[in-house]
Amino acid sequence: MNDLSRPKGEGGVKPDWKDAPMNTHIAPARAESVLRITIGVDPGISGALVVLADGEPVQFVDMPTYARASGGNEVDPFRMSAIVRGIVQQHSGTFISAALEPPSTRPGESPTRGQRSGESYGIVKGVLGAHGIRWCEVRPQTWKKYFGLIGTEKDDARLYAIKRHPAATSCMARKKDNGRADALLIARWAWETESFETNAGTRVAPDMFKGVAA
Repeated sequence: MNDLSRPKGEGGVKPDWKDAPMNTHIAPARAESVLRITIGVDPGISGALVVLADGEPVQFVDMPTYARASGGNEVDPFRMSAIVRGIVQQHSGTFISAALEPPSTRPGESPTRGQRSGESYGIVKGVLGAHGIRWCEVRPQTWKKYFGLIGTEKDDARLYAIKRHPAATSCMARKKDNGRADALLIARWAWETESFETNAGTRVAPDMFKGVAA
């Protein structure tokens, strides 16, 4: 790949791309035809992307990153684009939508951390939009309340995700796999709130999606 197609790190120094190998984890796929693909994204540096096929997880991808010249990592837009393009190509003709958690600034958090969280989020939104995938935002308070996880310990979301999807246990076996679990539950929230209907017979959240129509 030509060096001009890759961003330079801060100070004009190219990052070491070998420091960030892409880790992809595939859960057992369903054999029947897929009607809907839902992508859940925890867009943080230690986050992940999870693909649901008709509500069941079929792919786990750790957020692709590369090293900053000034220290730390940032999301790699090129590999992120390649991941999403692969999903679109694999499921050509299938309705695809996505949900992602927007960044939030915590009390005492440094401005630099907040800025980098915003950068990661912007990269993910840009990649989804460029591939014609409609997306929605969901704050952690919303999806955690939906699954009854408000006020629980941080690792409880991972354990809950494993309980809901035991076939994907190997993808969330470690405590540090909480980003994968969060992405899975974000996707699951989007899939359920899209698909379930109210007593009045109208869809719960068809208008929450932004971006390019499928």
